[in-house]
Amino acid sequence: MKNLIRLLMIFILLSGIIATSFTSVIADDDTTDDDEHDETKTDDKDENHEDEEDEYEHEEKQELEDVYKRELEIDFETKKLEITSKYKYEAEDGKEIEEKFEIEFEIDDEPEIEFEYKTESDSSEVKLKYKVEFEEIIEYLENGTTPGYQHGEELSSYELDDHDWSDMVEEIQGTGVDAIYIYNASTVDGVFTLIMKISASLFTLENNATLTPNSLKIDIVISDFPYTRDDTSLALKTKIKSKSEQEFESDTDEEESGFGDDESQIGLGANGTKGFFSWAEKALADSVEIDVLSSSLSDSSDEDGEDSKKMYFSFVTINANEIVWDPKVGIISDAVLSVVNAVKSKYSSLRAGGSDGLPGFGFWIALITLGISQIALIRLRRNKLE
Repeated sequence: MKNLIRLLMIFILLSGIIATSFTSVIADDDTTDDDEHDETKTDDKDENHEDEEDEYEHEEKQELEDVYKRELEIDFETKKLEITSKYKYEAEDGKEIEEKFEIEFEIDDEPEIEFEYKTESDSSEVKLKYKVEFEEIIEYLENGTTPGYQHGEELSSYELDDHDWSDMVEEIQGTGVDAIYIYNASTVDGVFTLIMKISASLFTLENNATLTPNSLKIDIVISDFPYTRDDTSLALKTKIKSKSEQEFESDTDEEESGFGDDESQIGLGANGTKGFFSWAEKALADSVEIDVLSSSLSDSSDEDGEDSKKMYFSFVTINANEIVWDPKVGIISDAVLSVVNAVKSKYSSLRAGGSDGLPGFGFWIALITLGISQIALIRLRRNKLE
């Protein structure tokens, strides 16, 4: 029995020595001509892995497009735009639900985007309505306290309802469900431009931003503002009008779903359905990236007799000739998000799964050692019984 235990101890010791030697030999081989052969294998393996990743990304995008795909109805006039987006899906209880939202924009005084959402089934109905209004551009001079525009720092104001608007221009890129619909509205003097984009499917736009059919993407462009000084900045006063509760959120729902980055939002509504007005925390000033500072959300219902709140968005730059900024309005529902998250989880597990090859050398040494240990224990028990 003592001999058997000695044999086991020697084997474990030899296993450690062999494993160390084997690792050293592999490391030494890396400096020989066999490296080229190994590198070729590694390159082939990496290329195959990249091909699989590309295939997964393509299939994932296709499934997400199928989830998000909507039917669009667009009524366009030079002074008015109406968009109706419909989506039907089957709920967990098997009931068919139609989800619909309508967007209306009209060139009349301040540019105001009205968003109305409704879902209908045999037993229930959900409604949500809100408006986003861009009211004025404020030229301000910081007084050295809190960054961004503060009340009392204004030097001049460009009120959008005091300026005439050119006719809207429509542009359609692509065809069918692959089409992107673009609408350009601008003041006659060209100082303020609103570019609205919507699609029936998923599209990747500039700066890797994804346009989803659940939202209307907006490019706001301020050009050649009539500054009164050469050391001032600009802020945009915005109102959100709704009877639903409004709440500031530092992370957006689309950002959490992978369709945005560095965004914040005002969320509206509850009970599994949320409207949102979101914005990029960065903008471009003369093609250079700058910060966009948002004020707190404050009540402004007494100003116009409607349930509304206001915010100021300050562009951290001095006397820029052109500022480009990207807000969005849209809707997020738990029903759609659950399917989106299921698709993303599926492909995430596919990318993380699989094996790169057979178990390593150490695994086999441990397995053999465990086997011999079991044999030794069995023999020890037998000797005790005898």
